[in-house]
Amino acid sequence: MDSTAAVHLLSTTSPSNHQHASLVLAFRELQQRDWEIRITHVYREANFLADSLAHRGHSLPIGSHVICPSDPDIARWCIFDNVGGFTVRSLNE
Repeated sequence: MDSTAAVHLLSTTSPSNHQHASLVLAFRELQQRDWEIRITHVYREANFLADSLAHRGHSLPIGSHVICPSDPDIARWCIFDNVGGFTVRSLNE
């Protein structure tokens, strides 16, 4: 994930009165299952597909949506990530 705040929230003990406490609790319950979970920060430039899908999601109405892998944008974003494409991040961010 690109959000260092989210990584910090999930990696540390968060107060029970935090605005996202219920989500953190649900995550903690998932962590207790028999699988390995690693929380790491990945810049959005290194995961263009996830970043692009997140941006697309902001324009959709609330609810469930199916993303078709044959969508030209999805295919282009997958290829971009697969070949190690990158974008330049401003130093002011």
